[in-house]
Amino acid sequence: MDRLTKRKGFSRELDLSQELGYSYIYDRLAWFENEAESLKADLLDNDLKHIDKPITETDIQTNIRVALSDRGCVVLRMQGGKFRALKSERIVSSGNPSGVSDLICFTPSGKAIFMEVKTAKGKPSKEQVQFIKVMRGMGFVANLVRSVDEALALLEKSMG
Repeated sequence: MDRLTKRKGFSRELDLSQELGYSYIYDRLAWFENEAESLKADLLDNDLKHIDKPITETDIQTNIRVALSDRGCVVLRMQGGKFRALKSERIVSSGNPSGVSDLICFTPSGKAIFMEVKTAKGKPSKEQVQFIKVMRGMGFVANLVRSVDEALALLEKSMG
């Protein structure tokens, strides 16, 4: 049996199963069921490792993007940051200017919502607060959100 399980090529194993009879097939099925149970246990253990970890801003953003997309919105995550150029070693800024909201949501009704995502204890920068004020002044819905519920409430506000 060990010789058979080490062979590559499932069709060859099927050919051999005809020679060995149905007991081989039942043995293989039992092996697959055992592997599936082991995999489920590993996945559960892995999920439990994350329970005590605090939720990050990226986690919140991802959950918001999924929830809004499920409601027919198009959601863009605005990226930005700084890095050191390899040859010159100078610091280069990429992406959007400082302060631009983390998420821009385009609703099915044709409106844009700007969302600055923060954790429960996170605080927006001066640039982020200023950006929200400017967007509101231009007639857009813009706000700080800390959860999916707050993002959905902002979506409802923009629709009504």
